[in-house]
Amino acid sequence: MYGCQWNWFPCSSEESEVKACEGGWVEFTCKYPERSGKYEHIDLVYPDKTTIRSTQMDVWESKNNIHLYHDTKNEALRVSITQLQKNNFGKYKCKFYKGPNSYDEEYEQDVELKHGRLVQRQFIETAYKPAQTTITCDYSGNKSSSVQFFCKENGFICEDILSTESSLKSNGTFSLTETSRGFSVSISNVSSHHAAVYWCGVKPKAGSYRAALRKIQLKVEDITTFKRSPAVGQTFTYWCEYPNGAFIKKIICKGEDPSTCQRIISTAQLNMTSGRFSIKDDRVKRNLTITVRGVTADDTGTYWCGAESSDEGRSNKFLCRLLMTLGELLNAAASGWCTMLHVSNKRPPPSQNYDQTSVLLCVVALSLDVLLLVLGITAYFVYIISPTSSTPPVSSTQSTTALAESRDQTSVLFCVVALSLDVLLLVLGITAYFVYIICLTGFAPCKKTRTWSMKESKEMRHTLAADGPDRRV
Repeated sequence: MYGCQWNWFPCSSEESEVKACEGGWVEFTCKYPERSGKYEHIDLVYPDKTTIRSTQMDVWESKNNIHLYHDTKNEALRVSITQLQKNNFGKYKCKFYKGPNSYDEEYEQDVELKHGRLVQRQFIETAYKPAQTTITCDYSGNKSSSVQFFCKENGFICEDILSTESSLKSNGTFSLTETSRGFSVSISNVSSHHAAVYWCGVKPKAGSYRAALRKIQLKVEDITTFKRSPAVGQTFTYWCEYPNGAFIKKIICKGEDPSTCQRIISTAQLNMTSGRFSIKDDRVKRNLTITVRGVTADDTGTYWCGAESSDEGRSNKFLCRLLMTLGELLNAAASGWCTMLHVSNKRPPPSQNYDQTSVLLCVVALSLDVLLLVLGITAYFVYIISPTSSTPPVSSTQSTTALAESRDQTSVLFCVVALSLDVLLLVLGITAYFVYIICLTGFAPCKKTRTWSMKESKEMRHTLAADGPDRRV
């Protein structure tokens, strides 16, 4: 479906003119011939002389793509034509009848429906919960004699949300701003119920018509969101994984609204560097690495990682959102990791993800523990075997029995306790090691901590990339 643009033209009271275009919609009204009149039914005659009759009051009646509403409160017949086709253009007649017969005709009103002169293409915009999005509506016609409006499609009618003639340009969620090219509408705190078909439209200040300019299909998606707090002067790196296929030009932009955010850097740039920002695209691993050198207070804000659309009828596609604030100076370089709409099981490149010192300490500790265990077991078996290592002579049977009975039970108990403690230490060491490895994979319990104190940073430095993204819905 498409919308279109046109200029309104003055017309006589007996015949009116309105312009629309194929694929869009138009609404017009035929006023009662006389005020406070009562009309039993109203006929609408198509350009091809076909007639549709409205026999009920204050109820919508439909035939194909033409819909009638006998509005007794406003004393008019409302006509809505959706999904306009070529055969819908031409001259319409509204005929009012006070009685049931055709000769009871009281009044006839003509409406000329003509093609608009400029087609605007349908636009598909993707918004992300719970951010903001902005819809742009262009209109090159005469603004002084027309009113632009924004409405939401509901069946075969379009329910008004805001217009340029209303004194209030905001209703809390929707805000309208007039521009040199037309107007724009911002939707704050986007949620799933905002997903719908919207229309930019126009109507004359003097007249009973309105028509579509452009159709906007608004889709609402979740997006992976994570927070990081690098310190001033620090070098900050984060990663953004993209799916198979297709993205040629990836971008990083800054701003609360992804539809209007300011581009920072793009993979289309030759050196993929812009000031203190740089980007690296690993197409084999489908991974973007974004680095900010020398973080400043001005760098705080919301960053979007995504792909620029090559289709003028679609908005850019974004993969993840970073909320950057300033934090304490840590010993380790700050880092982050995000994927498209799900937590990835992959880890960033090893050179950037592992703390080799921590791993080495863990391995050394486990090795010493295993060595202590082996020595303990060896000592125990030497102790058990030594009294019976040689066969005593028969003459010394009594002395051997006495020796066996005189074993130091305290020593045996001490040996058992020592071995038990050593086994416990081994289990604790292995457990600590596996917890460390699991945290690197983004295991959920490891995600609770967003920033670390100086003490924690010494124990967990270089693992910022491993605590995984959190899902903000």
